[in-house]
Amino acid sequence: MAKIRLLLDEDVRPILAEILRHRGYDVIHVLELERTGKTDAEQLDHAVSQRRAILTHNIRDFIMLDRQYRKSAKNTSASYFPSKSQ
Repeated sequence: MAKIRLLLDEDVRPILAEILRHRGYDVIHVLELERTGKTDAEQLDHAVSQRRAILTHNIRDFIMLDRQYRKSAKNTSASYFPSKSQ
């Protein structure tokens, strides 16, 4: 079974990346990649290029981006995991 690869958005606490890594998950925070301040679209493009799912508090914007990708026939192959209900 394939391992889940996560990209933590900048609105998620960086300590979560450390905790998840200690539990064996393949996870990286945008802060570690020096990608803070990038647009949601840029973060999504990066996640897709790295075959990672995004963990974010900003689920509404990423859902809209996913719809835009699907309309433009881009395959996101990314998943969005809200870190809290909105």
